[in-house]
Amino acid sequence: MTLADDERLARTVSAEAQGTTEQVTAGNQAAVPDPTGSTPESHLLSRTAVDGAPGDGDSGYQDAAVYRRGSPGDVQVNIHVGNQSGGLAAGIVENVRRLLNYHDLTPDYIAACATAFAEPPTLHEAQQRLREHHIVVLVGAPDSGRHHTAVALLQQRPGVVLREVRREVNDRLDVAALGIERLSGWLLDLRGESQLESSFGRALLGERDRLRARESYLAVIVDEDLWNTANAGAAELEYPCRPVAADAIVTARLSVLTPPIDARPYLADTRISDRLARAIPVEAVQWVHAIIDVEARSASQLSEDDGAEPTGDDLLRLRVETVWRVHGNWRKQLVDWHRAHRDSQVRHFLLAAAVLEGCPAGLVFTSSGDLAVALGESRPDNTGLRGAGILEMAHDAGATLADDDLVTFDKPGYADAILDYFWIDRQHLQTKFMTWLCGLPQALGDLPTDAVTDRIASYVLRWSVRHRSLTLLREVAAEWVVDEQVRPILRHLLTAASLDPALGKQMRDELLAWAKPEQPSVAMKTMVAEVCAGELSTIHPKAALYRIATLARDENTELASAVSAAVAALWRNADLRSDLVRQISIWCNAADAARRSAGAAAFLTLAALRDDNTGQPQLLARTQDWDVSAEHERLVAGWRAVMRVRPPVDAVLGALGCWLDLAVTDPEFLWPLHRILAGAVRPTGPTETPLRSFVYLTSVLVVWAPEQPGGQETARTRVRESVLSHVASLAPELEMLNAPGLAAAPNEQPVANPDV
Repeated sequence: MTLADDERLARTVSAEAQGTTEQVTAGNQAAVPDPTGSTPESHLLSRTAVDGAPGDGDSGYQDAAVYRRGSPGDVQVNIHVGNQSGGLAAGIVENVRRLLNYHDLTPDYIAACATAFAEPPTLHEAQQRLREHHIVVLVGAPDSGRHHTAVALLQQRPGVVLREVRREVNDRLDVAALGIERLSGWLLDLRGESQLESSFGRALLGERDRLRARESYLAVIVDEDLWNTANAGAAELEYPCRPVAADAIVTARLSVLTPPIDARPYLADTRISDRLARAIPVEAVQWVHAIIDVEARSASQLSEDDGAEPTGDDLLRLRVETVWRVHGNWRKQLVDWHRAHRDSQVRHFLLAAAVLEGCPAGLVFTSSGDLAVALGESRPDNTGLRGAGILEMAHDAGATLADDDLVTFDKPGYADAILDYFWIDRQHLQTKFMTWLCGLPQALGDLPTDAVTDRIASYVLRWSVRHRSLTLLREVAAEWVVDEQVRPILRHLLTAASLDPALGKQMRDELLAWAKPEQPSVAMKTMVAEVCAGELSTIHPKAALYRIATLARDENTELASAVSAAVAALWRNADLRSDLVRQISIWCNAADAARRSAGAAAFLTLAALRDDNTGQPQLLARTQDWDVSAEHERLVAGWRAVMRVRPPVDAVLGALGCWLDLAVTDPEFLWPLHRILAGAVRPTGPTETPLRSFVYLTSVLVVWAPEQPGGQETARTRVRESVLSHVASLAPELEMLNAPGLAAAPNEQPVANPDV
């Protein structure tokens, strides 16, 4: 069993009789009937076992769902794994949902964590710290179960709503600035931080009274070495997290399934018990997954003999043996199989079937021939009745044909094990295989590709997380980004990778690299905009916004619409608006030219958004009677950055023209506009001069309101002259520049990132 199994595709279930489904709800640990009589996705059966996230033993997503296995006398339930039923499994989309629930601390996630929590013997110490101080600092090494412990501790406090403190790694941390609301349980995850201020511990202690007054709690997760640099005066808050025994985790998680699974036969196997004695929590979770997968299989699926199906103790021994093989990733069995099957045609069929598991047999058969060519061999000669047919090939590969059509593997986790085996065994063919794999959806032509792309995307995500590498993901992205049919799956793949606790920062850095002006692919940049405008923005709004702002620096007109749509998507989330404006103003005020340029680009995009009903700038829609005093400094910061960066005039007209048009239709807005633009031009330091900004503003205003024949005055020219006169009154040198006729023909060209 490998870490790849963390993201196993959901099981599909079809029941031949009416049944009821129970779900665990947040706030208590009792099972309550689903009023609809089914799970939210009634065709899916998700594990109750936690999908352990790499980096912390039991920090992954936990589905509160029902496990069933058919047995004599029970309602018959046909269980398929992955997309073996032939329909599209919600593989990569389900991964995104799980990761969102992990960060959002949804009620189902919280309840499932609490239900399956294997308590460490010293948990009462952490509970006491939380009761007494309303703060507990969970200190420990990676894979010690800190996240799961934090969720369980907060869930035990009566009446609190759990929330995650949203921040980027290594952001400045101001404990006093945390918005502590009444009856809230906050989780502050500092894994991945490289440093903390030495006063951090004392700052935590200073928040005790505020938390106590609001009946709220704070659980902090931090690495032991880092905490030792910042724990002065706060030792009383510390709880050392030590990994819970792996066999206890296995027992606890199997016992809460419906129906429960008895862990004792598996723990009695000395091979398994020896491995568990040395296992960390995340590895214990892998054993749980293996056991559940095996328990979901019928005797006929597990047995390799064509004779009578095993029953009783024989079946139990077979299940235990299969779990051992699953945990070993079927390595010994695959070595033995390859020794016995030297024919490359059946090997190509096996590999193609692993990639296309759940797809029609004819497609697997023809694709195996394409794979042979891609790997440097000749296409097998299957003219007429030459060579082996589908049934023979499937039999030799150990596959079955569901409904005489769909290629599946009965062995749990076997398809992924085949792919892992090839990756290690034929390292010299990795590049050729990746090329074939990435181009497979396009090679299918008019055939349905959803199931194939979902299967590939899910495997690529698991491989990338396990190897902590983006190599394969980059190859897939480069191929799929230009194909409109598979771009939606690619967006989900990149989103899941960006949200993953282990791979997320690396993937978000990659998105930033793709967003930079030197990246030539417009298709890739628009994909970055789509990812950042989606689920990523709800968990990492600052990172998403900065990548969108970086995209906005590109002058490509095709990309401009994608950037505008992305900013508009973030703006539509009312919870993000204040942070959106605040963060943009921070970048606009930055000394770093690149950040200031990105801030100016983001501000222009936001300033150009119009209200659908009134046509007015949405940045001003929250003001009343044009009282912009509350937002004045941020609006000034945005326009000041624009004046300093000086993008092409056409790029500014869409935003500033919108504001100027408002001053034409509503003269009451003219005075606030005067103040904003005057503040934007006004120098902020002794070495600055307003001259260049004023000339640039003049050039924009002249394009918006050009001189009319004979000097005829219009509403626009009146606004133009009013703005210029007010701004020019700031300094004598500007009064001189504002002489009559100067505004008619400014010649200065915009300069990118000039020294001011």
